[in-house]
Amino acid sequence: MSDLNAFREPVTAMLQEGRSIDEVMVFLRAHGCSKVDCMWALEDFAGMSHVEAKTAVHESEAWATRRANDEALHEQLERELRDAADERPDGTLELP
Repeated sequence: MSDLNAFREPVTAMLQEGRSIDEVMVFLRAHGCSKVDCMWALEDFAGMSHVEAKTAVHESEAWATRRANDEALHEQLERELRDAADERPDGTLELP
């Protein structure tokens, strides 16, 4: 995890200049920030909700090289959770 405070000033300046969220993601990734760091930065510096930030990072061109792998991992986790869960009579799932 990166020290996001080090990026507060440059990212805020980029956003005030009208730079795109993707340009901000490219900048942060180039400076060693992870996807999670980028989400936190958007929440903190751009005032996005967690869902908005997560979506923006996931769909950004800056992280496009990771998108397919991340989606496959997400689908695998959903399958494994479904397989491990017990279905209740009302159709909902109960996790172990």
